[in-house]
Amino acid sequence: MLSRSVVIADGSPAVRDRLRMLLAGAADLDLVGEAATGAEATREVLRHRPDVLVIDLKLGVFVAPETATLAFTELAGDLSIVAAIRSGVRGHLLKSASGEQIVRAIRGVAAGAAVFDTAIADRVLALLTDPDSLMAYYLTARQREVFDLLTIGLPDTTIARRLGLSPKTVRNHVSTILAKLDVRDRAEAIRAYA
Repeated sequence: MLSRSVVIADGSPAVRDRLRMLLAGAADLDLVGEAATGAEATREVLRHRPDVLVIDLKLGVFVAPETATLAFTELAGDLSIVAAIRSGVRGHLLKSASGEQIVRAIRGVAAGAAVFDTAIADRVLALLTDPDSLMAYYLTARQREVFDLLTIGLPDTTIARRLGLSPKTVRNHVSTILAKLDVRDRAEAIRAYA
């Protein structure tokens, strides 16, 4: 069986002890480093180039191309989950997971799978299927104001007048909105998100 190297990073000695014991019981997983801070995690990953980094999101997210990152944390807010995924995290597991779930998740991300706790997967799916939540994540408050006026068909000059902005600033906001929402034009943005 192929052995996978693992670095664990968590500010809690008790959590690190638990992870260390779980890895000791898995013949195919080799603990090569530990960290209590984000800076230490970065050093350990650069030093060992592990297959998997198991890290508490409170320490930040360090993502290296050759290392699969598994976020191991308390139930995080929707935005931190999405931000972690966007930064390259391959999995997200709650600290309340069973030992078997943790070992299975480490093996899964090491093999290239995306592994998420059911509660987290449900929250991400809800977030991604709720246009209002998605808009709140992607757009600033000002961009949301511009978008709301754009969806009722107002031209840039009218939007500018209503919001006390210059037409050029409104055009810049519209361009940014379209890029953030990954749509080609206003019509597609309105169809997808209005």
